[in-house]
Amino acid sequence: MIVHFPQKTKVLEFVCSGLKDVPGISRAEFIIFDEDREGLPVAEAQENVVQIPMKLKGFDHGKLLLFVSDMSVFSPYLPFLQNLGNMLAVVFEERRQRERNDKIMGELEERVQKRTEELSLEVSERRQAEIALRASEERFRKSIESSSFGIAMTGLDGKFLLANQALCQMFGYSSEELLVKTFADVTHPEDVSKSIDRLQKLVNGEITSFDDEKRYLQKDGSIIWASLKVSTV
Repeated sequence: MIVHFPQKTKVLEFVCSGLKDVPGISRAEFIIFDEDREGLPVAEAQENVVQIPMKLKGFDHGKLLLFVSDMSVFSPYLPFLQNLGNMLAVVFEERRQRERNDKIMGELEERVQKRTEELSLEVSERRQAEIALRASEERFRKSIESSSFGIAMTGLDGKFLLANQALCQMFGYSSEELLVKTFADVTHPEDVSKSIDRLQKLVNGEITSFDDEKRYLQKDGSIIWASLKVSTV
C-alpha cells in the first residue's frame, strides 16, 4: 500500500518538482510502501523507472521514483541522484533537531519566565514584609518613647540597648550616656548580685519574667527605689 509522507510533504514535493528539470526525467514521485510493495505506480510504455532508496527516519521502505524517458541523456546524473536520499535524510534530521532544540528552548524560556515572575512576587512580598516590620518597629519605638513609665531594653550581657526619655530623666543621664552603661552600673551595689542572679535565670530559660523592687543610683549619686517588671522578648 502506497502512502504519502505527511511531515515532509512540502519539501519532497519541492524536490520532485525540481527533478523534472533534470534532462531525461519526465516526472518524479516519492512514496513509502509496505514490504510487499503492492500498488507501485505504473510507468508508461516509453518510460524506464529508476528507484532510489530513501531511508528517512522512521520509514525504511521509502523510494524516490524517477520516470526516465531518455536513459542515455539521464545516465550522467544518476550517481548524484543516488546520493539524494542520504542528503535529504541529513537535511530532515537537522530540521528535526532544530525543532527539538526550539521546543527545549521554548520550554526553558517559559520556565525562566515563570521563575522570574515568582521571584518578582517573592521580592515584592519580602519588601512589603520589611516595610510592615519597619512600621511595626517604629510604632513600638514611639509607644516606648511616649510612655510616662521608664522603659528599657538590655542585651543578655545587661547592656542598655534602648532607654526612653522617662527612664533617662529618672536616672539623670542623657540617652547617649545611658546606652554605654549596663543595668549593673545604675543598680545599688547591694542589689547587684540579686539582679544578676535573676537575669541568669532568664537567660537559662528557668523563668520568663519577674517583678522586683530595688535601689538604683542616679547620676549625681542619689539613691532611688523603683518597682520593675522584667521579661524576655
